[in-house]
Amino acid sequence: MKAVGLKKYGDINVFEDIDVPKPSAPQKQQLLVRVKATSVNPIDVKVRGGVYDDYPDYFDRVPLNKDKYQILGFDSAGIIEQIGPDVTRFKVGDEIYFVASPFGHGSDAELVLSDERGAALKPRSLSFEHAAGIPLTALTAWESLVERLEIKEGEQAAILIINGAGGVGSIATQICAKILRLPVIITTASREETKKFSKEMGATHVINHHEDIRK
Repeated sequence: MKAVGLKKYGDINVFEDIDVPKPSAPQKQQLLVRVKATSVNPIDVKVRGGVYDDYPDYFDRVPLNKDKYQILGFDSAGIIEQIGPDVTRFKVGDEIYFVASPFGHGSDAELVLSDERGAALKPRSLSFEHAAGIPLTALTAWESLVERLEIKEGEQAAILIINGAGGVGSIATQICAKILRLPVIITTASREETKKFSKEMGATHVINHHEDIRK
């Protein structure tokens, strides 16, 4: 299959168009997905530069060590071509959006293996391109609000979200408004278009982060 990969870490010029073997048949809860769209995140930039440090042993576990190449791409959307024997939530032909494992080859390729636990059916209202921009930002927002801060639905509390018009900020605003149903959602934005956008996402108040936020 065709892919965009790298054989060493460095600047943007390390990327190459490469022809590589297709992924093996999916095992356990794996999905073999025909990639229709992928997106770029800070993790792609950090891994490409050889400076990703969320896992201390990350660069000891990457496929570059064994295969002599690595395919990036951690956010994606596509169509399931094959499922592993333990998959229960999806079937062949389903359109999904998903995150790829940081320790395997990513989705900057025609085909990729993903785990069903990191996937969901693609909303019919979204194109593959739009859907591919959601998974990592949505997971980051959800983990921050629900798993770390442990905010409960209907909690009588206010929240301040810095950069409400950014990827994580805009998803976090929607989670607070539509799922957690918080009564006060304060975001920051500075331009008129980003203030308007943040309000549309569910902010009850928008303040300018270039001014005195506390005041």
